Amino acid sequence: MRTRCPVRHRRHRDRRRRPNYYTANGAVIAPRFGDAAADGLAYSVLQAAYPDRQVVQVRIDDIASGGGGIHCATQSHPAVPPAV
Repeated sequence: MRTRCPVRHRRHRDRRRRPNYYTANGAVIAPRFGDAAADGLAYSVLQAAYPDRQVVQVRIDDIASGGGGIHCATQSHPAVPPAV
């Protein structure tokens, strides 16, 4: 799903971007940066985009300082039948 991010974090030089989130079974894991207004707006946008999932925001300062985000730090592992 593509959504336009209405919030650009003031500290953009840290490469912090709100759209860098991860969708999991029943949840959306999203960044939180400590800016109550921006974090709240990002939460609202994601909850509207994914009404059947729980949106959980977590602080990612250490990941973001290295230029990454939640999606960058995760790796999906699809279920694969065993080789015969």
